Amino acid sequence: MPPPTLFLSTCTRLKRPTTPLRLFTTCTYLQMSSRRAAPPPPHASAAAAATSSAAATTTARPRDAIRPGDPVSRPSPSASLVLLSPLSERTTDGFNYRVLLLKRNARSTTFFSAHVFPGGNLDPIDSDFSAWESFFPSGSKLGEEEGKMQSVKLCAARETFEECGILLLEGGNEGKGRQRWTEMKEEERKAWRDKVHDDGTQFVELFKLLGEGEGGQDKIRPGLSSLQFRANWITPANMKRRYDTSFFLTILPPSSTSSSTSSSAPTATHSDHIATADNGETISADWLTPHEAIRRTLLHTSSLQSSTPTPPPEGSIILFPPQFYLLAELAGTKNWEDVLDGKQLDVGGLPLARPRSITAFEPEIKGVVDASGAFRAATVLVGDPEHSKTDPAKAEEGDRHRTYVLLPAKPKTEDEKEKWRKNPPLGLTVMGVERRGMERLFGGGWEDMTVGDCGGENAEKARL
Repeated sequence: MPPPTLFLSTCTRLKRPTTPLRLFTTCTYLQMSSRRAAPPPPHASAAAAATSSAAATTTARPRDAIRPGDPVSRPSPSASLVLLSPLSERTTDGFNYRVLLLKRNARSTTFFSAHVFPGGNLDPIDSDFSAWESFFPSGSKLGEEEGKMQSVKLCAARETFEECGILLLEGGNEGKGRQRWTEMKEEERKAWRDKVHDDGTQFVELFKLLGEGEGGQDKIRPGLSSLQFRANWITPANMKRRYDTSFFLTILPPSSTSSSTSSSAPTATHSDHIATADNGETISADWLTPHEAIRRTLLHTSSLQSSTPTPPPEGSIILFPPQFYLLAELAGTKNWEDVLDGKQLDVGGLPLARPRSITAFEPEIKGVVDASGAFRAATVLVGDPEHSKTDPAKAEEGDRHRTYVLLPAKPKTEDEKEKWRKNPPLGLTVMGVERRGMERLFGGGWEDMTVGDCGGENAEKARL
């Protein structure tokens, strides 16, 4: 099978909006379980693991789907963080930054074997304003929506620290807290990660330790100001485990040492932001350019299109729709500076990403016809004519908002297609994402994009 080719088409991407944008509280798709999964046995062969991964990731696990007539579960609040790390030199595919992706353990209850952004479920400590009062004095005075936003941001910061060891800091003008963290031995940092994983209240205790001896009101605290609300997805209603996840984006300090050729090189991150897997929920931490992450995902997809199952090709990765979608947005932006909100900085001096209005995305798995007239499976999002919550009065011909996914078993007859439309299988291996007309509905930041195999004249170029 030939090597993959990534087709990317974008139109005036990340254009600065001309009017202020309102943020709507919304939600997101699948996210991580709060329980740590056991690592795979050391004696397991690579071939066996690869074959198991290929079989396991063709479809969602049957036990994860509810049966007809079962009540729809309420999604659990969670948060996830897209970390951009600037580089001093461009990569071979032209980017001056990379994005952190963590590979999930094959035994995880959600996102098994997939690459994800760090994140997880909301912990009670994230919403305990009294516990954080000395760090965020105005927390108890926030309105309902502002309070929820602080809680999910704390969740994203805490889970990021737990899962990859990156601790986002702000405040502490005297510098004592930052110095105390920088000089802390690696073993002690790892011990704090384990403490926070086992007991969320330890995240508060960590910042109390770092802030000892600091004077004034500007105490060192979790770096929430630079977290820009990027997207929200809700797990489809036909899944047992459902999550309401807020995705945030932040840009780390520029790298002092970097590699322009290898995304797996450890020097690709900022010296103070070395990411490591926890070897429980996650087994590797990879810094990839958005283009490389998409390309590797399409490489995996190609292995599943074979008439006989084959182990995933070396270097391939698995991305589910939310992660594929967010990386596809970034794939057309090779300069991290183009993500910025002008020259605006957060309170810690870090650059802020450009805001945009946020609408809740609750995917619906549908049978659709693509640009070439082929019958396809897709997770359709609000705004797409096929989505049940799209307002027909606002829809226009040609509007598209969907990710194309692989079918577990492609229907051949019209009767099979009709049965599939009424009760679609859970095929979530992404082949491409298509977004057209959403800027008209949602505003700036939602420009057209086509990435991967979406049918039409470029389908063969994008198909692996």
